Amino acid sequence: GIAPTLLNDSAVQRLYADPALRVVNALDLLVDTAEAERASARLQRLGLTPSEQGNERRPSRFHLLHRGVDGSAIPVDLHWRLSPPYRPCAVEREAVRARARPLAEW
Repeated sequence: GIAPTLLNDSAVQRLYADPALRVVNALDLLVDTAEAERASARLQRLGLTPSEQGNERRPSRFHLLHRGVDGSAIPVDLHWRLSPPYRPCAVEREAVRARARPLAEW
């Protein structure tokens, strides 16, 4: 299976006694670059569609937003890098994943 790492607000929300106190606009998932295509296909099988708004996967991109067709599902932002390749990132993907607590594989 694919082992995603939950990022940003999604992970921070779990720290609140009442998760409703922290609004989450999208789930941010980090996967290995080699798993990005497979993870996107899996999200599509779950009914989410990659965004067509200038967010196509290109070599200069580092993530792809997936939305539900009818807007009822929370968007999922699939990351395979933490920042664009042209902007060095102070934190590498491997360092984040090494410190993360595992989610169930999906």
